[in-house]
Amino acid sequence: QLKQFQAKLDERAKKWKKEWWQETKKDQLEARYEKTQDFAEKMYGDLNNGQISLLKQSLTKAAISPEVSYAEIERRNEDALTILKAL
Repeated sequence: QLKQFQAKLDERAKKWKKEWWQETKKDQLEARYEKTQDFAEKMYGDLNNGQISLLKQSLTKAAISPEVSYAEIERRNEDALTILKAL
């Protein structure tokens, strides 16, 4: 069961990395923009030009680092496995 759980955690981490960690900062920003706009439009309907512009500005200013996020995902996965092994 632990091996299966670890495989599932690894699969989720790889999927996250594929979706959110692109080669360049420009590509990362574009991926975040597309995903955020899709989410916003699912919640609120179509965005107007002003809303799209504000969304792009806010994402450009956001200090999000996929390297840090991925390291945190790996740390949490390791913590979960350590706890389960101890049990």
